[in-house]
Amino acid sequence: MPKVKQHWMAGLVLLAYLGLATTYSLVTPIWEAYDEDEHYQYARYIATKEMLPQAGDQAIETNLEKIQPPLYYLLAAAVMRTLNVSEYVEPVLNPYMPSGNAGVNYAVHSDAEAMPYRGITLAVHIVRLLSVLIGAVAVFFTYLIGLNIVKQREIAVGAMFLHAFWPQFLFNSSTVTNDVLAAAMGSIATYCMVKIILKGPSLWRVIALGIVMGLALLSKLNTIVLIPIAALVLIKAAYDRLRGTAHRKRLGLLGIVAFSCLAVLMAWWAIGEMPYVRLPWPFNSASSFSEFIQISQKQLTNGSVHIAGQALLYMAKTFYASFGWGNVEIAQPYYYAAWVLQTIAIVGGVFALHKRQEMLPGLPLLVCSVIMFSLAIEVLVLALYHRNAFAAPGRYLLPGISAYMVFLAAGFATLGKALVKGLQQRFRATTSATWQLLHEIALGTSGAIVFFIALFIPFCFIQPAYAKPSPISEETIKYPLKVSFFNQLELIGYEVKPQVLQAGEGLDVVLYWRCLTKMKENYTVSVQVLDAEHGYAGGVDSYPGGGNYATSLWNPGEIVQDAYHFRIRADFPPQSFAQLRVKVSRDDTMSQFLINDMYGEPDDTEVVFGQIRVSTPNSETPEPATRDGTIFGDYFALFGYDLPAVVQPGETETIVFYWRSLAPTDTNYTVFVHLVDAEGNVIAQADSQPRQARFPTALWAKGDTIQDAHTISVPPTAASGEYTLRVGFYRLETMERLPARNEAGQLLSDNQLIIKGLTIR
Repeated sequence: MPKVKQHWMAGLVLLAYLGLATTYSLVTPIWEAYDEDEHYQYARYIATKEMLPQAGDQAIETNLEKIQPPLYYLLAAAVMRTLNVSEYVEPVLNPYMPSGNAGVNYAVHSDAEAMPYRGITLAVHIVRLLSVLIGAVAVFFTYLIGLNIVKQREIAVGAMFLHAFWPQFLFNSSTVTNDVLAAAMGSIATYCMVKIILKGPSLWRVIALGIVMGLALLSKLNTIVLIPIAALVLIKAAYDRLRGTAHRKRLGLLGIVAFSCLAVLMAWWAIGEMPYVRLPWPFNSASSFSEFIQISQKQLTNGSVHIAGQALLYMAKTFYASFGWGNVEIAQPYYYAAWVLQTIAIVGGVFALHKRQEMLPGLPLLVCSVIMFSLAIEVLVLALYHRNAFAAPGRYLLPGISAYMVFLAAGFATLGKALVKGLQQRFRATTSATWQLLHEIALGTSGAIVFFIALFIPFCFIQPAYAKPSPISEETIKYPLKVSFFNQLELIGYEVKPQVLQAGEGLDVVLYWRCLTKMKENYTVSVQVLDAEHGYAGGVDSYPGGGNYATSLWNPGEIVQDAYHFRIRADFPPQSFAQLRVKVSRDDTMSQFLINDMYGEPDDTEVVFGQIRVSTPNSETPEPATRDGTIFGDYFALFGYDLPAVVQPGETETIVFYWRSLAPTDTNYTVFVHLVDAEGNVIAQADSQPRQARFPTALWAKGDTIQDAHTISVPPTAASGEYTLRVGFYRLETMERLPARNEAGQLLSDNQLIIKGLTIR
């Protein structure tokens, strides 16, 4: 009992881990972990057919995870045998998830997945609980490793604490994946190596290491990197033990080591007999080692430094926190803070290795660092070989997580001790007990932060990523519409943010739908931005609700808030407007739904609506050839124009006006430009909204400077002589002109500016 009481803190950490990992499991919808559906199918295949995957069996042929060793799936199958898993329903996939801007959910999730769990949902969650328990084994062995390496129980608990609440480990240990078993086997193997270093290579320790390494290979093949490290540990321990011993004892020890290797060789042989299992290396593409070297040299030539940098960044990020299919992340400051703290701890660990303190034996800590470093190199080489930074996910490092957490805890402890000692020497008036108390408070605060970050993640990042849109009232819709798509769903409104944007910027669009009837299919909504000529300028195809609320889940009469985010193209013409186009189509045929007109008859396949101002970055005010100061209404001022002095009959000339917006208006006014002869006859005109109707006045903001070109065609029959231009604004619906005043404020005749000096000859 006294010994049990000594470990009460470790027990609390383990209980907290079990509760938090189970929370991650419950919050994450089924299939929303990398390849979770195929991991599950692999285990189900074994459970229902009572055999490992067989070559040519169509039930497993298309499963990408069939290349994995079978140990995790055998354990999962044993659990599944107690459940009814005879029928398997394929997940309803979200085909737009890979695009990156159409939702993060891999599958469409119905209310059938809600509590109380039934059928396949229950089976998945039961297997997830198995993963949670396997993860607990890894956390427990981190504590044992810490107890053996360090002489302070608090440091061992700290390593266990870091491991238990490491976000990526919590997520992986709460889903159906063999990564969690690889982590557990890596933890046990690390413990065996540490024991052999500290206590010597006894019969049971050496045999245990061999068995664990064999089981690790049967869990996941990235654990292969632990084999040479274990071999070096055995060689070092055997060498230390053999010095000065009798010949018979030497032979006995060598026999034990050889026997332990037998377990690894048997696991290797078993893997070789499996039809689908492949090494996680490119050896399979080479018929010989020399050919492998040639392939590697070819792959590692151009751009390797750039790829390596990207791979290291991706590895570090996804080792700390990466959820879903690697597409759900936390806020960037959390990553930066985690990297800074890890860097500090690593420096402390290196310092501990250098000092070789009695509290921290150097060799076991060195082995821990080598384990994690070797795994990182393994993953990096894999990314370089495939020339893909995303081939280096951080979860591949999990077999070394126990070693890494112990190394970090030792580093923090070493730096903390050095800091306290330095402060004591600097402030000798303060007692050592005070500094020790402050040290403990700092450690407690840091631990609380680590725990609460792990606690907040499922509720602040994971759950919102898969949440359905919140209910909304029709009265809150800012811009109402009424467009019915084939009498199944009706577009009743929209919002756009921002109302003013620049080329290349992001746009948020919210559509509001009313479900008119129960739909069995999941329809695709296409939201696009069009320029003034109706050219495509950006958009996204997606299931509604960011992929989380497909149309098959809607209920009649329900109003659905449907949000989209995308960027408009970088070369969008400045000082113009954009519009939205919405279409609805079927997934299987991509045939578009017809829109019903006001009489309920099919009319078109798309609806175009709204106006979004596309501005230009701040630039210098243009300098016109001729200055002016005419003001039209309270809205526009003409501060200049460019006018050709002489034009030819039959030619087309461009006249440029420079307007300045004095105040915003809700009306789209038309600019009239009339070419008038000496008798007052209009011989040509060019009436249009500014910038060829690309930038209507309702979009102008106070202070805008608009360069507005109008093209006028001079009739071939125009006589030589002096002509004038008459310029002004009018409202097209009423033909009413805006009042025109000169710089002195005097009202101009007919509310128009008369420009003289244009010669035709």
